[in-house]
Amino acid sequence: MVGIEVDESFTHFSPSAAKSPDDLRLVPKFQALVGTRDVYERQIKSFVDFDVVDIAPLVRAPTLVTHTRGNRLLHVGYARLLAELIPHSTLVEFEGDDHMFWLADNWRDIVDAQIRFITDSDVDAPVDRRFAVIVFTDIVGSTSASLASGDDEWHRRLDTHDRISRRVVTRHAGSVIKNTGDGFLATFNTPSQAVDAVVQLRDELADASIPIRAGIHAGEVEVRGDDIAGAVVNLAARVEQTASEDDIYATATIKDMLIGSHHNFESVGSHKLKGFDGDWPLYRIALN
Repeated sequence: MVGIEVDESFTHFSPSAAKSPDDLRLVPKFQALVGTRDVYERQIKSFVDFDVVDIAPLVRAPTLVTHTRGNRLLHVGYARLLAELIPHSTLVEFEGDDHMFWLADNWRDIVDAQIRFITDSDVDAPVDRRFAVIVFTDIVGSTSASLASGDDEWHRRLDTHDRISRRVVTRHAGSVIKNTGDGFLATFNTPSQAVDAVVQLRDELADASIPIRAGIHAGEVEVRGDDIAGAVVNLAARVEQTASEDDIYATATIKDMLIGSHHNFESVGSHKLKGFDGDWPLYRIALN
């Protein structure tokens, strides 16, 4: 598995890893630190045939068993059996199909459960809230485009997309929070910066034959380290998913904050957004 390319089994057994190409590129370096291919294979074989059926009932220490229900490498049934065999153990199952849980979207929930079990106390995770303008982008038709172009060409296009995106976002005083595989999540201090950045990004990527769509919303977000979370972030993602190719959709919040600006908004009607009650009026950023 050591080499320039990441072994396909890595993303098969932990599919969430594919959402973060920047992190995924570090995998070969990590594998190289583990050792050669032979060393890696010996490590796997050293425990893959373990049978703990006889010794598990002898465990007397408090034991927590965690597992993802859709785990692609080890069926959740193994975790359930282990929990039954270890006396007075606790089993906690989590949604998801990642084997390497630290790469999963809900990794914090899993780690928090482990910390609570070890410390017998609630996890007091620091949460900072601040205002931000949220932008989600997505390459339109990325799946079909990757199949049509082939892996090498598709990787080159993704590199072009990432390079242009980071340059444009930085130019408009924004911050790329994370790459989502075929798009990104970014924050800005003002809606005008966000709109100007996305309009420029759409045009530059179009020149590179990379069509995108985007969604913009604003409000208070939860800041956890280098990541952000909260309903405002989720809503911005739903807005982006509603847009069509080359469209930039914004909520009424963004429209109202830019009253008197040079930006024009065209109503695209009210929409149902998954996970949110009611109808949400959305607006297309119009060309001047």
